[in-house]
Amino acid sequence: MNGYIEKFNFSQSNDYSNVSVKQFERKNMSVNNGHLKVDGIKISDEDLNSILTFDEYETYQSARNQYSIGSSFIYSGSILFIVGTILYTNGILTNEYNNSIIGLSFGVTGGILMDIGIPFACISYGRLKWIAENYNNRIRTINYTLSFQPSLMSSPDNKGGNNYCYGLGITLSF
Repeated sequence: MNGYIEKFNFSQSNDYSNVSVKQFERKNMSVNNGHLKVDGIKISDEDLNSILTFDEYETYQSARNQYSIGSSFIYSGSILFIVGTILYTNGILTNEYNNSIIGLSFGVTGGILMDIGIPFACISYGRLKWIAENYNNRIRTINYTLSFQPSLMSSPDNKGGNNYCYGLGITLSF
């Protein structure tokens, strides 16, 4: 229908063998959970290599690595922070200061890991979003309408009559 491929369905597996590059043409790309998707479907690296420019694909690979590192720092830091908070609180409540010191060190380490991971994930998301916007701008077609309309304007003159002015209006709409 109008050169667009209708939506296709697949299971939630990572099998991309039934998807061709043609199916991605003229569809908007978006970023979701650190992955580039077209119409909500994750695109394989092989297909991305064929539909992106060389620079975009290189940026995609480094942004994916950066996102993976940031995510692992965030998740491991969150776990350490939660465990540290539990140990610290338990140590304070039971007057076991060894547990509170261990808990404090776990919590601080977890907080530092999250502080490192959040910028990694945010920067990589911005880079992936840039790739998606470049792709979407490249496939977007420009529609315009050019119309001409004659115009007639009258104005009264000194003798009680009218002066007529003829013109042409041109409208360009995007």
